[in-house]
Amino acid sequence: MTRWLARSMGVSSMAVGLALAPIPAAADAVGDVHDLALRIARAAGAPPPAQNDTLTMVDLAMFQAANGIERRFRPYRSPPAAPPANAAPAAAAVGAGCAALAQLHPGRQADIASGCETVVARLAADADPAPSLAYGRDVGQALVAARRAEAKVFTNQYRPTAEAGRYVATPLPIGADTAVATPYALRSPSQLRPAAPPPMSGETWALAYNEVKALGGRGSAGRTPEQSATALFWASAGPQQFLDSIGAFPIGAETSPASHARLLALMTMAMSDAGIAVFDAKYAYDAWRPVTAIRNGDRDGNDATERDASWQPLLETPLHQEYPCAHCATAAALVGVVAAVVGTGELPAPLVFRPSTAAGAAPPRSWPRALDVLPEVADARVWGGMHFRFSTAAGLAMGLATARWVVDTQLQPDAGAR
Repeated sequence: MTRWLARSMGVSSMAVGLALAPIPAAADAVGDVHDLALRIARAAGAPPPAQNDTLTMVDLAMFQAANGIERRFRPYRSPPAAPPANAAPAAAAVGAGCAALAQLHPGRQADIASGCETVVARLAADADPAPSLAYGRDVGQALVAARRAEAKVFTNQYRPTAEAGRYVATPLPIGADTAVATPYALRSPSQLRPAAPPPMSGETWALAYNEVKALGGRGSAGRTPEQSATALFWASAGPQQFLDSIGAFPIGAETSPASHARLLALMTMAMSDAGIAVFDAKYAYDAWRPVTAIRNGDRDGNDATERDASWQPLLETPLHQEYPCAHCATAAALVGVVAAVVGTGELPAPLVFRPSTAAGAAPPRSWPRALDVLPEVADARVWGGMHFRFSTAAGLAMGLATARWVVDTQLQPDAGAR
């Protein structure tokens, strides 16, 4: 282990950590550290949203350090200190990403040091990487400190709606703290809050109600085998399958360390902010899920919605409010960035998504154009019985708007760059 790594991670060279999956030899340094960060966050037991937050911080740190040398894009928040002479962008990115990861997961220092040592060993050996690594270390630590200073920490303070003395289900819904979190790029959690869901007395509500009732129920006779398979493919709760897939996405023609880290940071930042925005809306509107609505179809004031007292969705309903669709927003934020940066036409390589664990051994699915995936994600949440159609539309619109805001305001090409 290099002296730099031992000093940065706070472990001895004899430390032995968790056996981490080997990094493919063909991968680049930025992609290596991104993949390592996901494995570390998962091994630490972080839930998927927190894994995404780790990736956002690590990717931004790598971008800041590499771009501090390449100087092709505007920095995140403020520029880092000047790099040393002849600094190498790839080594600086590794130093920054590994230092940020060590700050975020102090209980995994040995694993981080082992994984980072593997990446460092594959850096170009035509110069001593130590000054570049040290520069990156300082950039990564400064970025984490700045984020911690600006991000507020909240606990779940959800107040159940209850009649005094009357039992309600006791698990608290998730996401109450996310709804008030500090975005990376959006001005506030409520910046992109959509209009309220349609009134239950109207036709839009009745059509959406009857669609999910007919196609999203467990054992539904109206749903085809392919629709069931699609629902299972996208059954991931939270952004897990997006995080599993993102490392293999095509990165376009520009593959410098700064440009690669920029694309990764834009994607993870957009997913983080889309999650914050969508939970802001969920808690603002507090809308019931299909399983609740359909079992109470006689209480919505609409004669076109017949109650089914025993209706159950095909997939387990997530423990938070229905509107808007969070999975749709996350997917749209992710592929919206790809479309904006890499292109809306046919990609240099297909966009490949891995299946959720609920889909078992189902093969990955691929699309030649980024935005083509979104209709299937929306369909899957209806066919799985988790969302109404109007909610999937609102989620997609929020995710695309988040992607556009992030790309238009963050890490933009610098016209004055050298």
